[in-house]
Amino acid sequence: MDEIDACVTRSCRTQEIGIDKGYTKVFTDSDGQRHGEGFGKLLSSESDHLKKVFAARQTLEAITIKCETSGKTAKAARIRNNNLRCEKLAAHRR
Repeated sequence: MDEIDACVTRSCRTQEIGIDKGYTKVFTDSDGQRHGEGFGKLLSSESDHLKKVFAARQTLEAITIKCETSGKTAKAARIRNNNLRCEKLAAHRR
C-alpha cells in the first residue's frame, strides 16, 4: 500500500463522541469500545515498585544522616556515593 492509499483525509464521523478517561482502561468511547486495556495493572505495578524503591532509599538516607551527626562522615559518604545515586532510577525511568 502506498502513502496516498494509506492517508485518509475524510472525516470518520460527523457526530460528536464522548470519551471517558479512567484508571483500569485508559479511554472508553461513546460506542463502548475500550482502549488501553491493562494500563491499570501496569500503572499499579510501577507505583508499587517505586514505593518499595523510595522506602529503601529513605531508610538509607536516615542512616546517612545518623552517621553524619555521630561523626562517621566517611561511612555517610560511602552510603551516599554507592547507594543513593540515581543512575538506576534514571535508567528505569527511560
